[in-house]
Amino acid sequence: ASLQIIANIFIEDYLYGVLPYEMGNSSPREALKAQAVTARTYTMRAMSASQGRSYDVVDTTSDQVYHGTPSGSANCKAAVDATRGIVMRHGGQFSATFYTATNGGQTESPGNAWGSASYSYLTVRDDPYDYANPASNVKTFSVPSQGALIHEPLMTLLFNKAKAQYPLAGRIELGNITAMIPHTPKHAVPSRLYTKLDFYMLLKVDGQDSSAILSFDIFAELEANLSMSISTLKNELWSVKKTATGFTLEARRFGHGIGMSQRGAMRMGDMGY
Repeated sequence: ASLQIIANIFIEDYLYGVLPYEMGNSSPREALKAQAVTARTYTMRAMSASQGRSYDVVDTTSDQVYHGTPSGSANCKAAVDATRGIVMRHGGQFSATFYTATNGGQTESPGNAWGSASYSYLTVRDDPYDYANPASNVKTFSVPSQGALIHEPLMTLLFNKAKAQYPLAGRIELGNITAMIPHTPKHAVPSRLYTKLDFYMLLKVDGQDSSAILSFDIFAELEANLSMSISTLKNELWSVKKTATGFTLEARRFGHGIGMSQRGAMRMGDMGY
């Protein structure tokens, strides 16, 4: 047997204790209103699907974070009050209003992430507002184009990959990187959840000039070794930016990426939407 502590709360009062922790009182008012409608609909949908248990939602990110009603949350309370009773529906049912901290500049679909194809309105599409928000989660790794300046741990990764391509070579020297290209999305177009990254490199193999395409699995070979992981889901969106001295690798997205991006909504609120 186990003990369950269940708080019975009126839904609007419950939302007073969700918004401060899911988005924060300093967020733009319109973003907070979007969060209120999203969280309210999420809760109503959960209530309609929870008949077989004694509670509707838990108070963690497994559902929505709830820590009671804090002081100093007047903006959150006002956003809840301004949208009181408003929910989203699709086909006569409560919409699946999933939301995520940041999607990395592109929303994910439940079909791609969870194998569920029942949400036709949750598709893969670009989100320039999330991408433009400086508060969105991003990790970077600088890669100089000059081979002699490449630092660890990338130098060892590249050298070992080159050695595997030229197993009979006595001596391999890494030259310049001429290009870096991510490719092979995990899901169908237009997904940019790339799984491979190619380094186009000049080499000297036993003293002879050569070139090679050194291809890496992003999540199996690069993410942990370059400290580019943001979450355990291994669903970050990787991209490459050209710089004056080489390249910058970027990994973006925190959370499943489905539905509303909280950072994207905040950016839109800042812009006056």
